[in-house]
Amino acid sequence: MVSIILSLLLALPALAQNREHTATLPGGVAIELVWIDAGSFAMGAPPPDPDDDDPPPRASDQLPDHRIIFGEGFWLGKFELTQAQWTAVMGTHPWRDLPSARDAPDYPAVFLTWDDAQSFVQTVNRAIGDSLYRLPTEAEWEYACRAGTQTRWSHGDRETTLDDYAWFEKNAWDQNERYAHPVGRLLPNPWGLYDMHGNAEEWVQDFYSATYYDESPEHDPPGPDRGRERVLRGGNYADPAEWVRSSHRNKARADFVSGRFGLRLLARATLPTAVERKTWGQLKGIASESPD
Repeated sequence: MVSIILSLLLALPALAQNREHTATLPGGVAIELVWIDAGSFAMGAPPPDPDDDDPPPRASDQLPDHRIIFGEGFWLGKFELTQAQWTAVMGTHPWRDLPSARDAPDYPAVFLTWDDAQSFVQTVNRAIGDSLYRLPTEAEWEYACRAGTQTRWSHGDRETTLDDYAWFEKNAWDQNERYAHPVGRLLPNPWGLYDMHGNAEEWVQDFYSATYYDESPEHDPPGPDRGRERVLRGGNYADPAEWVRSSHRNKARADFVSGRFGLRLLARATLPTAVERKTWGQLKGIASESPD
């Protein structure tokens, strides 16, 4: 096992040049990842245009907009984590027989708490013997969502085209489709990421603070070091258009469960491509017995 991981790590400098990559999670299930280059962007909602007679609403926790710089690139899930991926790793179906969910492999894994998301990450990392996977920080998530744009949504400012990119109130909830939809059915953002607006709302790593943008460091902000709640990003299938914008923020307690909440995995640049399937049963047992 160790020799396989070592050989994969030695081959990674070339791998990181690719825009997309398919890795294998424990349990033998594939996950598609998109490479996000290092760079900078303006995080948060832009200040109101003084010439705009009817400016869009902006919550105070999305202000001020501020410059963020990332020193290293990272891999991010092309899609929200699916039920097939969750079940292969964890062996459970948290959404089964619950309202506001459909039980099928290519639907997002939902009815997950932030604590559940951390359990998933820890199980994967213990199995591969390295801390390669985690949730994105809030800044990493918005950087990837915006994909080089500064518009309300990553496709632009026109709400009339939003239903081509996002599952939200208009094309899901109001149509009595009150559940997260199969991943990747709508158009991606400019960097090839799907369902960043709407569908399942995505847990990120950070504690929530309404005033963090006033004090955020410019380089690789880790988020607040304490808080009562965790951040969710992207909005969900029941939200109005304003709540699936690139800058919109939501929050919930780490133990709060909802059919609207899922996750998207991040991996650092040194990414192994496989786990030995024949050893996964043993590894999974070891991981479940390991203390936090």
